[in-house]
Amino acid sequence: IPFLPFMAWALIHAGWMHLLLALINAHDWTMRYVTTFSTEVFSLLNSIIYFHKAVQELQRAHDNLSFAAFLYAIIGAIGTMLAAIFLSTAEKWKPLLHRYVRMGLAEYAAAISIIIFIGMPHVGELASLDRSTLHVSTSFKPSSPDRSVFFVQFWHLPVGWIFAAIVPGFIITVLFFFDHEVSSIICTIDRYGTKKPSG
Repeated sequence: IPFLPFMAWALIHAGWMHLLLALINAHDWTMRYVTTFSTEVFSLLNSIIYFHKAVQELQRAHDNLSFAAFLYAIIGAIGTMLAAIFLSTAEKWKPLLHRYVRMGLAEYAAAISIIIFIGMPHVGELASLDRSTLHVSTSFKPSSPDRSVFFVQFWHLPVGWIFAAIVPGFIITVLFFFDHEVSSIICTIDRYGTKKPSG
């Protein structure tokens, strides 16, 4: 089966399922049962996924880059983590900075550390290190030689596969809805003093 038309139908099905969830105001029902424990488990899952991805990228760097570039990749990975952990404690630096600055540093610790360690290899002698980058096409056309247009022609899929796409559409809807619920809980925890209204 062609992947892109099948995926397009899965997303079309996910779209009408999202509309249905919004029409029945499913958020009010689920907020009775989703707790902060769910947010902690979700955060743990994300952490495990990103840690595994980091290990894979370090293995790829070891295989494809020079030894110096590989060592910097390790320093960058550990440095990003340590900087994020250090900045996440900023709210406890009471006499140093204004409360809102400390809060901003603590809340955006991960983003700040990522930006620092992404920019660092472009400065000074580190800029001469070899690094692996994504292949970027010089022509404006689909990357697959089988396609001549960007628009996915989803209507060229057999009817049986259109109905089969309901299954991944349902999975996408559940994941997206749960992600939204968890994000709502994270953004409306008691220390922020906010409350999400009904839909």
